[in-house]
Amino acid sequence: MKTIFSLYLKKTNLKSRIDLVDIYNCQTFFKQVTLDFINMKLRTDSYSMILEELGTILSKNQDTRDLEITRIANLGGELNWYLRNDPIRAGEFLNQIFGFYKMLPNTDHE
Repeated sequence: MKTIFSLYLKKTNLKSRIDLVDIYNCQTFFKQVTLDFINMKLRTDSYSMILEELGTILSKNQDTRDLEITRIANLGGELNWYLRNDPIRAGEFLNQIFGFYKMLPNTDHE
């Protein structure tokens, strides 16, 4: 059974996780996942898990570990825990995530 992460790779026309170290591919993937979350097509648990995996991939690559998208993905990976344990902090994380999303090029803000 394919994981939801793999399904989003396919949805964004990426062949494997390694394709995400290309900044354009990474932004496309992030935008799609975030847009689906905003449009309630993706549950918070799934969204957080996808961003956690994205953050892990980017953190392990020398070229992407210090990028803002890596930091944002890592925040998203913590989102699920904070929603249950510190909702105010979770709101701060969401503001940062959505602020980054809005700054990305060619993003349709709904």
